[in-house]
Amino acid sequence: MEETLCGVYPVVTPDPEAAGELRLNREGAYYRLRYNGPLLSKPMRLWALGRERWLKLGVPCPDGGSATLNRRLSADVLRPLGGIISLVRLFPPDCTPEAPAHPAKNAPSPSGPKAWRPDGWAPLPEGERSEIPGSAEVYIRLFQGHRLAALPLNHESPFPFPEILRYGTPRSIDGRVLLVYEIRHGRLCPLQSF
Repeated sequence: MEETLCGVYPVVTPDPEAAGELRLNREGAYYRLRYNGPLLSKPMRLWALGRERWLKLGVPCPDGGSATLNRRLSADVLRPLGGIISLVRLFPPDCTPEAPAHPAKNAPSPSGPKAWRPDGWAPLPEGERSEIPGSAEVYIRLFQGHRLAALPLNHESPFPFPEILRYGTPRSIDGRVLLVYEIRHGRLCPLQSF
């Protein structure tokens, strides 16, 4: 397994206002997994969705005012992910999630007056879709001279572009969790400010 799994991933929690964070780093023949998130009212189990299936990562424990999980895992344990993570989520301990079908990368974006849109953001114009892989629901705005893109993070389905999931910064905007990126030279990049 390559270094492709290393990075920081947003973790979807039952409360859309409180997203956690999973850090995965390579340490020799092992991977160090560190989760930090909100302290929830009941125990939850952390799962990661790979290409085809879910992998159980563990149960975060209370640590001060937050919940944490710190583990070392061999590459063999992470192999079922297929070299990619498309969603990290908390589930009740007695729940075993089923792998959802991955969203079509060419599915049309919602549009029209009933479509949800974060305040102050505009849908990405069709002519600029080459900046974003596929054609998912994408919103843009200017902030202090920087061009930003936001993609909604859905707790029910995998992120449509797992290759860029770890570079997004989760932000709660108008009651939904969105991953915010900066657009630089036509590419989605980690957020520098916002």
